[in-house]
Amino acid sequence: MIGNAALVSCEVVGETALARIVPREALGRVIGIFDAASVAAMVAGAVLAPVLVALTSLRASLVILGAAAVLITLLCALGLRGLDVLSARRTDALASRVKVLQDLPVTAGVPRIVLEQLAAAAQFCPLPPGVDVVVQGAPAHAFYAVAEGRVVVHRDGQAVVHLGPGDSFGERGLLDQTPRNATVTTEIDTTLLRVEGRALLDALEAAPGLRPALDLSSTAPGVQVPPGETAVVDDPRWTEA
Repeated sequence: MIGNAALVSCEVVGETALARIVPREALGRVIGIFDAASVAAMVAGAVLAPVLVALTSLRASLVILGAAAVLITLLCALGLRGLDVLSARRTDALASRVKVLQDLPVTAGVPRIVLEQLAAAAQFCPLPPGVDVVVQGAPAHAFYAVAEGRVVVHRDGQAVVHLGPGDSFGERGLLDQTPRNATVTTEIDTTLLRVEGRALLDALEAAPGLRPALDLSSTAPGVQVPPGETAVVDDPRWTEA
């Protein structure tokens, strides 16, 4: 019972640590290698144990294998310290972005690891007044949270609402896979947290409770605009500029 409890605990801690520090696109492969190594260790133990018993005795075999397990654990401590430092650095780097996300009403109750995954796919965008963040009728590419400043939402040329710190926008087009149903423009110097749309959709799989909160937003249909008139910030090419 003690051994199985320790195995499960270590596996959970290990996979959680990997999920925190490994890029999402490589996580599946890394977890696969992690699980394969665990199974290989079990097979090696199953093969080695009878050989040791035949060469020595049951008591000696248990002592040898137990000592080897302790030695390997101690040797891994160096690597674990490095992993701990890496995890701490990543957490510190994401802290400001996680803080903005966790203060949003739509993310209430979302696990921190999901917030960290969203934060890893996010970037702060400092913008001057008068910048169209999303344009009515344009394709949807990202989700936005207002960290500082103020934006105005206008539809068909009419101002609908002003959004400030703690507010968010842009999820409707991502969820429905439809064009933007309104234009959002910065009114003053504003800093937005831009979260890639794919990351938001992936987060819905990890935290299904996020969907009901996002569904409270408007579902008004979008209006098509001529080709090429895409939003400055919402266009994926903006992040490469």
